[in-house]
Amino acid sequence: MRLQDVYPLITTDKLDETREFYRRLGFEVGFESERFVWLYSGSQRPFGLAFMKSNHPSSPPGPETFSGKG
Repeated sequence: MRLQDVYPLITTDKLDETREFYRRLGFEVGFESERFVWLYSGSQRPFGLAFMKSNHPSSPPGPETFSGKG
């Protein structure tokens, strides 16, 4: 098996603010919906990040939404 892409998936209730923060850092939107956004760096060694709202139907059980503390 050969992986094509791996990226962290972070749950947040501030999806719009998070997207704009990373766009200011140079990331580009690769896919976006009402409750999910996938961003990638436009460099020669691309790196991806994904964010979804906590109310997304596919939200896995586990760690709670990041509160910004810590």
